[in-house]
Amino acid sequence: NKLNVKSFIEEAINQGYFLFRNGIYKFFDLLEKYNLPLILISAGIKGVIIGELKALLGNDRYQQLKAKKLLTIIANEFIYDDKDNIVDYGRPVIYSFNKSSFVTNKLVNDRKDINILFFGDNFNDIDAISKMEYSNVLGIAFGNYPEKDIPKEYYEKYDAVVKEDGDLWFINDTIEKLYN
Repeated sequence: NKLNVKSFIEEAINQGYFLFRNGIYKFFDLLEKYNLPLILISAGIKGVIIGELKALLGNDRYQQLKAKKLLTIIANEFIYDDKDNIVDYGRPVIYSFNKSSFVTNKLVNDRKDINILFFGDNFNDIDAISKMEYSNVLGIAFGNYPEKDIPKEYYEKYDAVVKEDGDLWFINDTIEKLYN
C-alpha cells in the first residue's frame, strides 16, 4: 500500500541506500541559475523517484522546481484504491526501449528550436529523443562499468562518456561553459 511504499523510501534513505553522484547539488543549482528544465524519464517507479528527489533537495526546493516547471518526471506509477492499497499500475508501462513514445515536443510546449543536453546510462537511452525535433543535442552517457568494459555502443551513440559511475562535474562544467 501507499504507506508501505513511503516507509520503504524513508527506510532506504535512513539506511543510506540512495546514493547520488558527486556534484548533484551543483547540478540542480545550475538548473535554477540558467532556468533549464529537467525532464527525467525512467522505467522506475515515480513515487520512489520523487521520494529520492525530496530526500536530496528537501520538499520545499523540490516543490519550487516543480512550480517553476524546471522538473518533470515521467515514470511508472502505482494505482491505489480509496484505502491506499496498490491495485494496479499505470499503462502503458515505461521501459528502456519504449521511452521515445513518451518523449515528444509536447514536453517542451511543441517548441522545435530547443537544445537538448541528454543523459543516459544505457546505450539505447538516447533513442528516447528520436521522435523529437530539436536544434542541437549533446548526448552524455554514464558508462557504469569499469572503463575497459564499457560497450563500444556508448562511444558510438553519445558525444561523451562519464566512466565508472563518475561524478557530475564534467556535466556541470559543460553547462557553465555553454551558458557563460
